[in-house]
Amino acid sequence: MISLGVKIPAADGSSLATDVLLPDSSPRGLIVIRTPYGRGWHLAEGVEWRSRGIAFICQDVRGRHDSAGSWEPYVHEREDGAALAEWLQDQPWTPKCVIASGASYAAGTAWAFAAETNSADRSLRVDGVVSKVPTIGSDRVKRDPSGILLLAEHLAWWGEQ
Repeated sequence: MISLGVKIPAADGSSLATDVLLPDSSPRGLIVIRTPYGRGWHLAEGVEWRSRGIAFICQDVRGRHDSAGSWEPYVHEREDGAALAEWLQDQPWTPKCVIASGASYAAGTAWAFAAETNSADRSLRVDGVVSKVPTIGSDRVKRDPSGILLLAEHLAWWGEQ
């Protein structure tokens, strides 16, 4: 089953657009990606995971692409990840093995999803995080040796977002 643009409610009622790709038989595992870059970029990846018996979820973060609400970078990632965890916990097909994955900003959402999911009293647990080129905050990156923030290094990303 492939369901594109499923609306999953956040705690405040905002709907978060989510692609759900399930294999034909019970999934052996689940990959979860939450991204500001557009979930459509991950559709081919999801199809490949699905063909290997792995369920795949990709969600546009709040205020980006087809998700409702206002995007404030890093502000709502834990609570929106928790809403996704609540939804997944209620799905009869959700497998025991769950992996959060992401690159750049989405690496941060993967960690937020895992932290929020595993810190709550839920039957759903995140077993691992695949964190590719993670962002770790402007206070920890892109500074010269004296500590001065190199603003020009951030301009392209900020401008695009």
